[in-house]
Amino acid sequence: MTKRFASPGQCTELPDLDHPVHAVITAESTLLLARLNRLAGTVATDDPATLADDVLLVYDGAMAGLQRGRTPDPLGRGRTLASRLIQNAVGTE
Repeated sequence: MTKRFASPGQCTELPDLDHPVHAVITAESTLLLARLNRLAGTVATDDPATLADDVLLVYDGAMAGLQRGRTPDPLGRGRTLASRLIQNAVGTE
């Protein structure tokens, strides 16, 4: 059996909420958010959960930009935005 990568874009292409890809995306997002929450908890910020949510939003946007192919260097720009979010959260801008 071949393992396929499930992307958030597949959820928009397959709007049926009972489609199996939604469960895969939800599971992957849950794991990623848990990891981001652990990482955000290691920096000096008043609200690590919001920081993790914000970084996940940037990640999702960068991945969507990559799939669309319209944004120049969406992953690099996403890293820059995430870095700014982290710097702002810890007050080191």
